[in-house]
Amino acid sequence: MKKIYLLVVLAFICLKISVKAQDLPNFGLSGGYTYPSGVYTDIHDFTYKPVYNGGIFAEFDRLDHLFINTGFMFSQEETGPIVLKPEVKDPKDFASNMMFEYVDIYGRMKWSYQIVKHINFYYTAGLYAGYLFYGSYTNDNKTIYATSNMHRANGGPQGGIGLNFQISKIKIDIGAIGEYGFFYTVKDLPYRGTIYAAGVLTTIGISYPLDLE
Repeated sequence: MKKIYLLVVLAFICLKISVKAQDLPNFGLSGGYTYPSGVYTDIHDFTYKPVYNGGIFAEFDRLDHLFINTGFMFSQEETGPIVLKPEVKDPKDFASNMMFEYVDIYGRMKWSYQIVKHINFYYTAGLYAGYLFYGSYTNDNKTIYATSNMHRANGGPQGGIGLNFQISKIKIDIGAIGEYGFFYTVKDLPYRGTIYAAGVLTTIGISYPLDLE
């Protein structure tokens, strides 16, 4: 739990620093697909399904090439059927689908360089903190609410690359962000193994500068 507090504090510091930006901040919406993955043990076969993500964000200009990006995002992780290793006997022939739904807050540094006029390439790195508000699994065609059996808090590093396009005052971002969670997701169902969430978020964002004063 101490790790998640640290991640929240760091994200908050990024937000506080951001309000001193030089130019008008850009505010916008983003959405796309998440391609989940994971690091796990005690599981014989484990697959993930692409799911949606969406959120709101703000971007602050710090220097010529440096920006601070922060925001909130709704994200999902959905697994395909889970089949345990043969040596796992409890329960026998167990198979399940699992669903995780998170709200994340993140803070990232973004370095942007012009390729041609109105088109920039960027790379970004930072941290996120997530809160699980819904978790479930299916077994024998029944959906079982299991949020209490899962860790509510998660968080870890993020990093990625992308392109942004400037059309008058509107900025359009297309990018891919990888992330890894420090906390294993399932805490009270040991026969499922230990699963650490990871994934790649592909997003399209559109933003516009707003004067907050």
